Amino acid sequence: IATNMAGRGTDIKLAEGVRELGGLAIVGTERHESRRIDNQLRGRCGRQGDPGTTRFYVSLEDEVARLFGGDKVKKMLDWFGADEMDDEPLSQRMVSRTIERAQRQVEEYNFEMRKHVKEYDDVMNKQRQIIYGMRRDVLEDRDVSEQLHQMFENLVLDCIDAYAPKNVLPEEWDIEGLSTAFRRLFGFAPDLAGSDDAEPKPLEDALLDQVKAEYERREKLIADEVRESYREQIGGDDSGVDFARIARKRVHDYEMMALLRAVDDKWIDHLYSMDYLRESVRLRAYGQRDPLLEYKTEGFDMFQEMMRNIEENVVQTLFRLTDPEVRRTRQAQARHGLLTRENDPFAQLSRYTYVAADKTQDSSFAAYDTSRFALAGQDSAARAGGADGIGQAPRRVRRTPVRVGPKVGPNDPCPCGSGKKYKKCCGRQVES
Repeated sequence: IATNMAGRGTDIKLAEGVRELGGLAIVGTERHESRRIDNQLRGRCGRQGDPGTTRFYVSLEDEVARLFGGDKVKKMLDWFGADEMDDEPLSQRMVSRTIERAQRQVEEYNFEMRKHVKEYDDVMNKQRQIIYGMRRDVLEDRDVSEQLHQMFENLVLDCIDAYAPKNVLPEEWDIEGLSTAFRRLFGFAPDLAGSDDAEPKPLEDALLDQVKAEYERREKLIADEVRESYREQIGGDDSGVDFARIARKRVHDYEMMALLRAVDDKWIDHLYSMDYLRESVRLRAYGQRDPLLEYKTEGFDMFQEMMRNIEENVVQTLFRLTDPEVRRTRQAQARHGLLTRENDPFAQLSRYTYVAADKTQDSSFAAYDTSRFALAGQDSAARAGGADGIGQAPRRVRRTPVRVGPKVGPNDPCPCGSGKKYKKCCGRQVES
């Protein structure tokens, strides 16, 4: 008696005297939908030069034969006289060809199903490579300044395309709408008038330069903030302290956490949407439309929308965390004990606490210490936050239990004096 895999890879050793009796006999109770499985079952006999025989018992009411012409063969056998043939082996070539043809059709159908599934998976695989590449940059502590500048450029171009497109005259541009959208994304009002002395630039170049300049200005303000805190708390000569480097490191941590948070949140929502699309797109075949093509088209549009949402979320988060007014207000609230998770702009990143990677360790991805990221809403990371509410979660110290008396074994008399064994008395309550 064998499993569905017919004992593949197993040599059944013949006992003494079995070879002289004809070797191992294989009995199949039905034909499998795959000819490969039947051949594997037949291959259990005749191993290593041993003798053996195989015999399959086939019913035309089996699943494979019934779905692919079994009724026709059954009617033909009835016409030849099935009652007389019940005890005779079916050696007609037509019956064997019918079963083989049914197996071949099932194999072709299964192959097309697997091919179809792979084509659907290829769509998600391409998207997955892009998302995992972004996450890998964060987990491997790489510089993402170039990616951020590309995000700045994409959002600026989106604003211009929506409110000041090139195919519309400048007099018809929605300047107020452009300014509002720009302020919502980057947290400051753009200078759309420009300087009279400077050479005029295209609108997209002018706005992009303003965004980069404002981001660099805020990084310098963080350096000044760190210098002031150093002088107040430590004092002394600070000529040997590179405050610009410290500020760059702090902003870099903000970038890592904002990017990781946005990618994880948006990617999870995107996976649910793609699963729903894959289930619902099949119904479009009734409208003479290719479901796979529809899945690829709409999946691409959904992926583009997700990437834009990631860029928008990252940029808004970074410009809010580096806003001087927001930082001063938060510090004032912290000094007076008024800072809560509801009004703390850094609280949303408490689930993604980041500490710099160890550059001396193995460079492989598997060697990176993922404990640097306190994920899944670990509140301990938020409670351990530093000046910016972002810090490493404290390592839990394992405490050693203190025993006040000798250890009682499960078969020892119970200390309560009942005369029973400990496992039958008080030990049962401890286990429960």
